[in-house]
Amino acid sequence: MNKIILSSYTPGKTDDVKEILDYAGAFEVLICVDGIDRAVDIAKNENYDLLIFSLDDIPENSYVSIMQLQMACPNVSVLAYGTTLQYTEFLSKFLGEKVNQLEYPVDAEKVIKTVSRALGLSKDVARALKKKIDSASLSSDTRPMVLLIDDSAVFLRSMKTVLEDKYRVCIASSGASGLRQMVKKNPDLILLDYEMPEMDGAEVLSKIRNDKEYEKFKDIKVLFLTGVSDQDKVKAVMALKPLGYLLKTMAFDTLMSEIDKGLKQ
Repeated sequence: MNKIILSSYTPGKTDDVKEILDYAGAFEVLICVDGIDRAVDIAKNENYDLLIFSLDDIPENSYVSIMQLQMACPNVSVLAYGTTLQYTEFLSKFLGEKVNQLEYPVDAEKVIKTVSRALGLSKDVARALKKKIDSASLSSDTRPMVLLIDDSAVFLRSMKTVLEDKYRVCIASSGASGLRQMVKKNPDLILLDYEMPEMDGAEVLSKIRNDKEYEKFKDIKVLFLTGVSDQDKVKAVMALKPLGYLLKTMAFDTLMSEIDKGLKQ
């Protein structure tokens, strides 16, 4: 499985790319919001195959880190994620070897083609990955849709694998991305991680229940997913009217049963 790191200085900048790659199910994907310098260190030391960095917010003094990665790890491919104007401006100032572009805005076909080319994957493999993504989003599928919001890539992958046998599943790796996915996908139920950086589960649910922007979804069914240490925090936000909370440590069959109950309420 190829390892891909997505770098930005702003949470949410690369979430759309990650969601597409996660749907493909063939990549291990990490989002780094600590900047390009930190992302380069991770790529070097943890044997990543591809670095994708956002052009929205990268300072010019970090271009050196990308050049150092190119020199130290020539087998690590690099893609610049942004608009054509941003990419042209970047190339005019960057002194390293040419970096290819992942053009913004993205769709599944664009991401899979560009990433597959950067990783040296065959056209047959790329077509198979695109087909897998398409099949996961067929509109003719009438099963209930569950939106899973969690900042752990490992948990997202494992839960998606379990849930998609019974439900349509869409995923988001941050609170902000989860709100966008909710508007886009109109799920029947949300499984919401409580403990997340930048915007935790309580903040997400508060926006859903109270912000006019999300008025259409103010009564959507929400189940918190928590660790044992989060239970008291979750109980403190029951006034926001979640259906309840589920421990991440519970058996999958119990979890599925609780989701079924939630969908029927």
